[in-house]
Amino acid sequence: MRSSVRHTLISLFDSLDTGISICAALAGGAFGACLANVDLPTTWSSHVRIGAIGALALMSALAVEAAVSSLLVPIRKRVSAARYSHPDRLHIAPAAPGSTAEGLAQLTDAVVADAAFRAACRSYGIDYGESYLRDAQRWTGYEDGTAAFYIAPGVMLHHRCGHDTYGITSRFTLAAANGDLVDIATLDQIRQYLTQHSAADRRNHTLLALEA
Repeated sequence: MRSSVRHTLISLFDSLDTGISICAALAGGAFGACLANVDLPTTWSSHVRIGAIGALALMSALAVEAAVSSLLVPIRKRVSAARYSHPDRLHIAPAAPGSTAEGLAQLTDAVVADAAFRAACRSYGIDYGESYLRDAQRWTGYEDGTAAFYIAPGVMLHHRCGHDTYGITSRFTLAAANGDLVDIATLDQIRQYLTQHSAADRRNHTLLALEA
């Protein structure tokens, strides 16, 4: 499947998934409210009836949304797998090594490739549109498990995996030749830094031209 088509289908499902959840909650709430309105004693005061109807409607909305959500779990898993898969990659292991040195070399190559692919996959957290950082071929993996993405002359985006009590974490850091290190959470942060970097370069060029 072409990458653009895959991204379109995933985005379409995300929209449908959100819409289905909202509709399920609304339908459940409406059903609960109607049922409560019919079954609640008429001797109750209007304030009590309104409060009870609201509470039952909320409980019904949550129950129906949870039931629909459980039905969508298999589809969500398949979409999640497609979101983080690389359709153009052939998952073929190299031939069995003939020596320890050859096996170590294969593992080193695998670590490097894994670092690049992992960085591309984890970049979804800052590049929801998957239009810039998602290409694993643009990432350069290293033996220590880190990876780097060339942004512009003198500017690189680095990725490093870590671990906490919840599992694997990712840290993206923008590194510039002038020594700047900036933690990155969105693409716009990179754009803003490049804008400032470019303006500073222009000022420096202007000063050098005036001094000359």
